Amino acid sequence: KNCIGDAWTVAIKARLDHVHHWGRIMGSETWGDYGLFVKKNEFLMFPRSSNIRCKTAFIEPNRFYTFWMSRSKKGTVKLYIDGYLCAEKKPALADHFALAPD
Repeated sequence: KNCIGDAWTVAIKARLDHVHHWGRIMGSETWGDYGLFVKKNEFLMFPRSSNIRCKTAFIEPNRFYTFWMSRSKKGTVKLYIDGYLCAEKKPALADHFALAPD
């Protein structure tokens, strides 16, 4: 069983070689193809219809970033880049991006 629970925060420090095409940062079994991505220098959730994206951040190749994603018990998803909040939404998709139970 999922030991993390309904509310969680994940931080991933990464340097991306390519930032133009879809590059998955994080996913979960229950999300299917959905997840946390970088595309066209933008940090966002897929599908785009979730409307969760960091509009003010421009992700550059070959530079380290710390990508954060958090989810509240009520299903509010927040994205951060290097500790700065850049997107917040309560999506109706993928059970509000709850993690897989296993």
